[in-house]
Amino acid sequence: MKEINIAEVDILTVADELEQISPNVKAPVDPEWSRSPAVKVIDCVLSLNRPYDTFVVPRLDTFAERHPKIQRITDLAELIANYPTPHAFVQQELNYNHEARANTLASVVEYVCTIVKRAQTVEEEKETLKQWAIQAEPQEHLTLNIRGFAIAGFQYLRMLFGADTTKPDIYIKRFISETLKRKVSTIESLLLLEAASECTGLSVRAVDSFIWKRGARGEQNAGETNTVRLDPDIAAAFPTEETVNEALRSVLKERDKEKSKMETQTFTASIWREDNWFIAQCLELDIASQGESEESALDNLAEALELYFESPQPSLKPIIRKFEAKVSAA
Repeated sequence: MKEINIAEVDILTVADELEQISPNVKAPVDPEWSRSPAVKVIDCVLSLNRPYDTFVVPRLDTFAERHPKIQRITDLAELIANYPTPHAFVQQELNYNHEARANTLASVVEYVCTIVKRAQTVEEEKETLKQWAIQAEPQEHLTLNIRGFAIAGFQYLRMLFGADTTKPDIYIKRFISETLKRKVSTIESLLLLEAASECTGLSVRAVDSFIWKRGARGEQNAGETNTVRLDPDIAAAFPTEETVNEALRSVLKERDKEKSKMETQTFTASIWREDNWFIAQCLELDIASQGESEESALDNLAEALELYFESPQPSLKPIIRKFEAKVSAA
């Protein structure tokens, strides 16, 4: 992974935004943080681009009730091995017909087994995984070479086992992009949220959880409004609601103009319904999203593709220099 320099001004800008939401940032207490190691690994892989509350949680609960003795990762690996293929395991045990995701799960389980191979009990496994999660670095996901398991999945795995970090999913990238008013890369959003959280004394995992809940579940603090605090010089230039709205509409028009310059490509999506959600999966790429309707699922998939294809944005202005090199004469 290429080293990315994060500008201090960007860190401070994100930190200021975190200060605004800090009263609502609480330590996460959802069930996923207290499940067994085996179920946590299933959670990590099953939740990739799938509705968490309506698709993932019911399957995790059913699996845990059906297999209360499957606590350790090694136990899960043995259970998967009892089936002719990982796909058969996922179909039977998780009610999920997705061969590629099943292979991803099997590969992640195999990887985690190498971490806990010396652990003899569930508690030893938990402590081993906690130490691994704390010491691991984001770029290590590149060494795994597991199809369908990118940096967001790797980071979520670390978070589930105790690391105070963030998974740079679509909600985290959107939060950072909106705060800085520019696009950011996946790794840049991760580094910025970690640095800004440290500046404000907030847990990165708690901030991640708050941003995810606000984006995925629409959870908001009951007292929140759409009030925005303006700096004195901005307030003096735009003293009324009308002038503020007019200025923002001008910004939106310029943004729409920039979007219109982007090249449009046509993709094919497979859409199906799972419980109360519609899933849209791009057939050309292994990318999927969800929505409460077919249209919203396609809209979210289009946004995910835009993030996938976006060019990395450098944090610092590039330096242009001429240089010499010896080449053989023609």
